[in-house]
Amino acid sequence: MDARRGSEITMICGTNNTGKTAIARQLVIKYNKKRDILEKKNKYPSNYNKLIVYDPQHAFQDLMREGDVNLDMADKEWEEKVLRYRASLVVLDDYKELMPNDRLSDGFLKLMSARARFGLDFNMITWSPKLIMPRLEIFINKYILLKVNSDDKEFADRIAGDKPTVIGIKNSLNREFMRYTDEEYKKLYPNFPFVFWDGARNKAMKVNFKNK
Repeated sequence: MDARRGSEITMICGTNNTGKTAIARQLVIKYNKKRDILEKKNKYPSNYNKLIVYDPQHAFQDLMREGDVNLDMADKEWEEKVLRYRASLVVLDDYKELMPNDRLSDGFLKLMSARARFGLDFNMITWSPKLIMPRLEIFINKYILLKVNSDDKEFADRIAGDKPTVIGIKNSLNREFMRYTDEEYKKLYPNFPFVFWDGARNKAMKVNFKNK
């Protein structure tokens, strides 16, 4: 993540049991270390430097601190709750559950518009490219891609960037995944193979691959 919050929306995408949550947790741990440093140097208002999570699997609760925020699927105005905070990280696991009508709500678009001004970064998690909503693509800065069960067209249509390069990323991920048995793959925890993809710059970086 950039040192200045509010400049990143990262989509973490991979099929079940490939390591999405483990990678998202590592990003939160990194964020917690950064806010430790910040809070030792300065005193911030109570709505700054928070971890805000939609966490239906309770995967991030042990990383939360006093004053951090859980979002609830039943809260129809969850976006307004997020807008109360500044210089914070928002993690949305299975983000699509918060947007069941296949459209970005007015509240979410307001949140996207305000994110840089309020210093809000987002890590969103989904298990399939087809669940990346079309209008959301224009806001996503970066992708963390794991093995997916999608055909080439579906993958290239939903992951921003040069299509041949994006399809090549998908194929390399699937080849890497096939190197392992299920048991071998589980033993990689938490260092699962993924590709960090910056579609705007057409830059890809393989992470934790046997052969890069």
